[in-house]
Amino acid sequence: MQGSYKEFLEIMEKAAEVLPSARVKTALTESERKFIDALIPAADYEKYPTLARKRAVELARASAEVASLFMFDGRYKEDVEKALNE
Repeated sequence: MQGSYKEFLEIMEKAAEVLPSARVKTALTESERKFIDALIPAADYEKYPTLARKRAVELARASAEVASLFMFDGRYKEDVEKALNE
């Protein structure tokens, strides 16, 4: 029993060395920015910022993945964060 425990620990240590470490997201990629702009065009935000932020909140409520992207976009972060905390 003791030997199998040691073998398990060795395997886990090797796996930890090989697997990439968890990276913390700090900014949007270019493709993520393009995706957000496809959902809510930048021109719409410039002309109708209140409407665009409202749309971002609706999209964020519908999808956790989309919400996580909006959290890194300065245009929408505050509104989305506030709405998700309600």
